Amino acid sequence: MKGAKARKHSRASITVGILIIAILFASCASIALSLFKSVSDEMYAERRKSLNEVSEQVAKTVNTTCNYSWSVADAAFSHILSTDIESKESLPALISEAESGVYNHKYYLMLLDSRTNYYLSNGNVGLFKNIELLKKSADDRQVVITSVTFDSNKEYMIFLRRLDTPLILNDGTEITHTAMILPPEVYTSAFSCSGFDGYADFFIIRTDGRSIYRRNSTGDFKTAANILRILENVTFLHGETFEQLKDSLYFTTGESLEFEYENKNYYVSMAPIGTPDWIVLLIVPTEQMQSGAENLLSAAMQRIILMAVIGVLVAAIIIFCFVSAVNMRIRAAQQKQLNAALKKAADEANSANLAKSEFLSHMSHDLRTPLNGILGMIERAEESPDLTDELRNCLSDIHSASNHLNALINDVLDMSRLESGQVKPAEKTFDLRTVTDVCCSIIKSYAKQKNISFTYKCVDLQHPYLIGCDLYLRKVLINILGNAVKFTNEGGSVSFETEEISSEGETAVFRFVIEDTGIGISEECVEHIFEPFWQENRQYRTDNDGTGLGMSIAKKLIDKMGGTIEIISKVNKGSRFTVILPFSISRNAFAVHTDPEKQLPPASLKGMKILLCEDNLLNRDIAEHVLKKAEAVVTVACNGEEALKIFESSEIGGIDAILMDVMMPVMDGLEATEKIRSLSRPDAVRVPIIAMTANAFEEDVQKTSAAGMNEHLSKPINGKLLVSTLAKYRKEYE
Repeated sequence: MKGAKARKHSRASITVGILIIAILFASCASIALSLFKSVSDEMYAERRKSLNEVSEQVAKTVNTTCNYSWSVADAAFSHILSTDIESKESLPALISEAESGVYNHKYYLMLLDSRTNYYLSNGNVGLFKNIELLKKSADDRQVVITSVTFDSNKEYMIFLRRLDTPLILNDGTEITHTAMILPPEVYTSAFSCSGFDGYADFFIIRTDGRSIYRRNSTGDFKTAANILRILENVTFLHGETFEQLKDSLYFTTGESLEFEYENKNYYVSMAPIGTPDWIVLLIVPTEQMQSGAENLLSAAMQRIILMAVIGVLVAAIIIFCFVSAVNMRIRAAQQKQLNAALKKAADEANSANLAKSEFLSHMSHDLRTPLNGILGMIERAEESPDLTDELRNCLSDIHSASNHLNALINDVLDMSRLESGQVKPAEKTFDLRTVTDVCCSIIKSYAKQKNISFTYKCVDLQHPYLIGCDLYLRKVLINILGNAVKFTNEGGSVSFETEEISSEGETAVFRFVIEDTGIGISEECVEHIFEPFWQENRQYRTDNDGTGLGMSIAKKLIDKMGGTIEIISKVNKGSRFTVILPFSISRNAFAVHTDPEKQLPPASLKGMKILLCEDNLLNRDIAEHVLKKAEAVVTVACNGEEALKIFESSEIGGIDAILMDVMMPVMDGLEATEKIRSLSRPDAVRVPIIAMTANAFEEDVQKTSAAGMNEHLSKPINGKLLVSTLAKYRKEYE
């Protein structure tokens, strides 16, 4: 009996023990699942917020592009529409004039008549195939992306405007619409979405889901004619719905949700553009949104489940599982703190880089502004016919020292910016022959002074028109060529050869070889030549002044362009530098190959009316002296606001060109230029505005270009360069 009772109590104890273990396991599992869900929900919300910001920013960029294009189109056509046009034969010249007045334009302007005929600046006339856009039921202002009659191979962006009152030509033709046409290479840079390792499908759609523009990276939705119809039938996760996604558009905000499609998870984000009535839609695979924290959480959850299973058998392991769950919560909190600390550190680093960039920009301005005054006054003093030989020699020495100081300033500032990583190449279409000709022109003069023979050879140049940073290339070649002449003794030789060595698809590869008979570099020192401030033999510092930064700058620029440089050198025999660089091929180049040695006739600005805007009295006096010496008629403004008022009050065409400083009190040159360009008068768009500023970095050039300036002249200003630059535009007004 006792044995039976003992067995009965034993079975009861086991049963209770199993129940206790089961309860403990269930509690631990519940805690783990709750924690996992909490962190998972937080991550989902964070992803949606991040993706919302991306789609809203893209929508804002597209909207800004459209608004700016409308303002350019209205300004470009204002002159045509205010002209008394005699016949259709005069339209190409008027359209061409309007196109040339749009700064740095890559647009086509088109007029359409009541019979759906179009007229282009090149004289082409034809039927506009998109007739439905011209119907009376269509909107007065439309933005569409479609092919055009004269080029069915590309999708162009068309800004079409119906005139309030048709323009009646003398021969009875009724001009009813104007159109500005943007090639894809112009608008695709704005219609893009970076990030997500390139795995993002980008769409611009109408409200009914029809696609206006798409860029597919994943390829999963490549065949979708109407992306909204696909999204209507997918499975949305986290309890979300397709209606929730569409409803967000009525509140003009972005919305992002996760869904499953063909056994794969994605995030979709939509944001309204506004003007025009389009929608930005992004689709990103969920795996591209994964973070390290989520992978850690997933691994931790697997361990918890494993411990919980083992805990069914052993109560001690279940307790350990509970402790692990608590530790996981602590790790999640620590990870969150770590992420916050990393973000703060990144923000601080970014702020430091911005501060350094701003400091370098101010340093550039503050150093070059007085240097411009020094060089300008020296040039004026050298013009005096009453100088003694001693004074003339002193001025020549001061001029040489100032030019050397300018070169040192440029090298030190360029090196500092390259080290900070702030410099990015500005790519554009250029003619390789023009770049090499300019370099040769500069080096020929230097070599001639030292009685050094200089030769240049160009081999198999099949693709002279390229896309890339011509400023980087020119700086690399000038640095290497300058060193070759500098370290070659009198009577020696320097040769320069350019060769296209291969081309495949849209890329061509070029080899630039520079060889000299100079002092050479020892084999053990070649590996140090790209180190900042390095010079093999300090004895040459007296006769060959420099910072030792030239080759270091050249190497960093070559690296940024994706190229290589190789050096072969022997002491007292000479050196051979081989640079290999790839460039994208330009298929639609408009560059013109020019002769850099062409001399301008004297007094080339005679009668040209120039508005000079400069706040620094000394620099203003120097520029005014150079212009008046070239027989220009000069009007002076001390700041941007004063320049704006002078231009507004002038007669149409009364000012032939504007020289605009950038950093000025009251109103700076960038704001003044934008306000001038936006004036409702025909010469506001086409008057040449030339930056004449101490801000000389690439982003400074980009800022002046974006503001609407035609040229960028960096201080210290070279008088001959200033006159020749203005003379280019004088021809257009003769």
